[in-house]
Amino acid sequence: MQGYYQHPTVHGQDLVFVCEDDLWWADLTGGVAQRLTAARGRCRTPFFSPDGRYLAYTGRDEGYSEVYLLQADGGEPRRLTFLGADTSVVGWSPDGQWIYYTSNEGQPFLRMHALGRVAAAGGRHERLPWGPAASIAFEPGGRGRVLGRHTWDTARWKRYRGGTVGQFWVDRKGKDDWKALRPGGGNLTSPLWIGQRLYFGSDHDGHGHLYSCRPDGKDLRQHTEHQDFYLRRPNSDGTTLVYQCGARLFAYDLDSQQGRPVDLRLRAAGFARQRKFTAAGSFLDNYDLHPKGKALACTVRGKALTFYTHERGVQQLGEPQGVRYRQASWLADGERVVCVSDQTGEEVLEIYHWQGQLQDTLNLPVLGRPLRLAASPKGPWLAVTNHRYELWLIQLETKATHRIEKNDHDRIPGLAWSPCGKYLAYSSPTGRLTARLQLVEVPALTVTPLTEGCFRDVAPHFDPKGRHLYFLSLRDFNPVWDNLFFEMSFPNGMRPYLLRLQADSPDPFEFDPNPPEEPKRKKTRKAIEPARIDLVDIEKRISAFPVIEGRYGQVQGCGDTVWFTRFPVENTLEEDGDVPRGVLVSWDFKTQEAKDVYQRVTNFTTSQDGKFLCYRSHQRLRLVSVEKKPESNEDTPGRKSGWIAGARLRVSVEPRLEWRQMAREAWRLMREHFWDAGSGHDWEGIYQRYLPLLDRVGCRSELSDWLWELQGELGTSHAYESGGDYLTEPTYLQGKLGADFVWDARAKAYRVERVLEGDVWARAEQAPGRRPGQWLLRGDLVTHVQNHRLSAEFSPEMALVNQARQEVWLQLRREKTSLRLCLRPLRSETALRYRDWVEANRSWVHQQSGGRLGYVHVPNMGPWGFSEFHRGFLSEVRREGLLVDVRYNGGGNVSGLLLEKLSRRIVGWDVPRYGQPISYPMDAPRGPIVALTNEMAGSDGDIFSHCFKLLGLGPLVGTRTWGGVIGIWPRHRLVDGTQTTQPEFAFWFEDVGWRVENYGTEPDERVDIQPQDWVAGRDPQLERALELGMERLAGHRFLAPPTR
Repeated sequence: MQGYYQHPTVHGQDLVFVCEDDLWWADLTGGVAQRLTAARGRCRTPFFSPDGRYLAYTGRDEGYSEVYLLQADGGEPRRLTFLGADTSVVGWSPDGQWIYYTSNEGQPFLRMHALGRVAAAGGRHERLPWGPAASIAFEPGGRGRVLGRHTWDTARWKRYRGGTVGQFWVDRKGKDDWKALRPGGGNLTSPLWIGQRLYFGSDHDGHGHLYSCRPDGKDLRQHTEHQDFYLRRPNSDGTTLVYQCGARLFAYDLDSQQGRPVDLRLRAAGFARQRKFTAAGSFLDNYDLHPKGKALACTVRGKALTFYTHERGVQQLGEPQGVRYRQASWLADGERVVCVSDQTGEEVLEIYHWQGQLQDTLNLPVLGRPLRLAASPKGPWLAVTNHRYELWLIQLETKATHRIEKNDHDRIPGLAWSPCGKYLAYSSPTGRLTARLQLVEVPALTVTPLTEGCFRDVAPHFDPKGRHLYFLSLRDFNPVWDNLFFEMSFPNGMRPYLLRLQADSPDPFEFDPNPPEEPKRKKTRKAIEPARIDLVDIEKRISAFPVIEGRYGQVQGCGDTVWFTRFPVENTLEEDGDVPRGVLVSWDFKTQEAKDVYQRVTNFTTSQDGKFLCYRSHQRLRLVSVEKKPESNEDTPGRKSGWIAGARLRVSVEPRLEWRQMAREAWRLMREHFWDAGSGHDWEGIYQRYLPLLDRVGCRSELSDWLWELQGELGTSHAYESGGDYLTEPTYLQGKLGADFVWDARAKAYRVERVLEGDVWARAEQAPGRRPGQWLLRGDLVTHVQNHRLSAEFSPEMALVNQARQEVWLQLRREKTSLRLCLRPLRSETALRYRDWVEANRSWVHQQSGGRLGYVHVPNMGPWGFSEFHRGFLSEVRREGLLVDVRYNGGGNVSGLLLEKLSRRIVGWDVPRYGQPISYPMDAPRGPIVALTNEMAGSDGDIFSHCFKLLGLGPLVGTRTWGGVIGIWPRHRLVDGTQTTQPEFAFWFEDVGWRVENYGTEPDERVDIQPQDWVAGRDPQLERALELGMERLAGHRFLAPPTR
């Protein structure tokens, strides 16, 4: 059996590599491989020690990726680092004493990785001072060193040329005299110093090959000629160089300059390939209630299921494995279910008897990717919306298709059939923020607008009695003052509405204290009469429900009651996706009252007869009567409580068949959504080239690697893959004390070098060493943690494994006093270190400018960045000038909001009798602005940097940005929860067109931070920005407030 081979390392005839998340050994000539580890977590990046006796590798046996050591002939691995961070082994020192790694431990940004090392014999880790780096190599027998900055896996974004393109920094004599090196001008990776040459991977000719050059960058040579897949992760013992290409390994003899594949075989499949069973849990997709409320249809992990709500067995529809079913929905007769299936490799519609028999298949390529199915309650019609912003009607008996609408703005956000099946109402976007309701008459297929489209009218639903059309609309322009800045917004603005369908119908919200008694009639079954809809002046018959404006999700009618979901305005920095916050509200026309009935609701649906309602609460379903609440409010499943027993919904999973389906779907999603349909890529040919590699995939992480490299062929940003159903790894959270320690051999204790402050008032971000009454001070000598005696070999980090968020005792000496402190370690220090970095920069700018310049950092263009910008802007905007720092900005979508504020210019002053004048407009910068950016500012950080220049707001200082501005909308998940993204929103600028993508934005003044600058503790970018700010202050004409 062949495997998916990665991360090779070699010593003599010994070859070690990663497969199925473990380390394997084989002879370099090939043959049967032997498993070296049976790890609880994933293994990565093995490196032989120079003498070949040991293997250092990255392991996750205790939750985090850490450095592990293993004897090359097997044995028990030993954990060497306790960083609690994203760490990866990158090599050994030439003498075999030290193991080098790259990690974001101790950094102010999660995406900022620097080098560190740990002794192979054990002991505490050591941070290295050279700044961001992903790899290091040493000159054989000399003092030379080469750092790889941004030398990541080039196969994940092929032909990348943006600001973080891989580059080398060479120090020829080991004296921290580093010179930049980028031979060939491509994206460089994995430097190896072999003899008098540097070997590395590069794609400067458009494909990933092995190259070499002299340490000065001259005499560039190409050594490989692969045309199918990129060369990846080269490694060498100085005699042989091994690397991955596709899912195979290759050996390159450095003497003969000849390469060959290494043919390997595995004798046994790993645990990850074996069949497993799963319940609904987090894999519940859609659900649909039977027309009479007696059964449910749903999809779980891509399987279509039907079942009575509380008793009897569960039927699975369709193929048992290897096919994904979506959008299972009941047809009008209550005997059949229609769903989307990809059994053929493309998506089709299939109709099943609810007990399992396939009855029909509709292969309709014009439908694209269906997003919602809505079956007519009377008649053979099915409404379908798709990703192309289209609405289709399908006549199920004749299979005729009719495109009702191709929208220019957005997806169709709502469908609703009238009870008689004669009309279909839907919401049609008329702009980015507006939508109108439209009505389709069947079978004539005439379309009539119901509302003007000046507001956002969505989520239509017919009253079961045919009297009204309910919908949600944003029509309440009732602004709310911001609590801090002089701004207003519309955080609510929505409420339910109804449209009276008959011109002579009364307003249902006019309360009649003496309604006429309805005569008691014997219940008889009668056919539903076609609804009468008077279209003349219909928009004048809109009435708002007399409920509070807010944020609503759905509205549906059930007889004399109407149900809708309401959601609170939430803080974006405190989201908890596992706790639904919706409230299901019932409006009773008889009492003219609204009641909050059910809490923690995600969404809901009602039966066609209006008697039952089923709602979702996170991953649970509950069926209730619309006339009375359940007998029991307990969480136990059953008829009394209404909760559906999710444990009944069990499905089996054959991983290899599922992986193949996921691969095809990810490919299909990219074909349907990629921003440039005429990009010139042979996407079908690319898929066929990668398809054979799927047979080698033996675990979930290998599928992830396959997806990344496949999508990387497009050479475009934002083609990501994340999440998914992995084997459960241990999670032992590393405790962090928010302090830096150094071993004091004389005192035989760890001396506190620095204590991070954080926001002392914010309990969630409070540094452990700043807990009231339990202060840790610089100079304290810590001798014990949890009664464990510390030593040079046993560090505080070792004692804090699995202690995050737990109370721990520290014993220490402070001057001549012994103390015991009780601290609560954090699971991450990143927020503390970020705050420390920002405040240090701000303090330096204030000091160097004499208080004239302010400083604001924006870490991303999402809620966090929006928060940080305004936190700094609040006080810094009052200074004479402003430095705006977007280095390491992780992107988002709020750049326009920040640029709008920075673009304000003072044109007058509001002068009060008492106090200081106030600028007009308020909160406008008072003087020159200088922006800082770097190669780690990407996506909306790219856009901010480029538009800062376009708007002429000031000079831009730093390095060229990341170069990724093809936007995404992550909304399509694969069956196991994997999120793949499709770059579908291209960004165009008036000066360079599309060319910020895969290039970035050039600063007005390029200033790099060299490794020697990091050693010296300098920030040349900030220094130059401050110089420019002061220069511009000298020539700036400041509009001063008038004097009386």
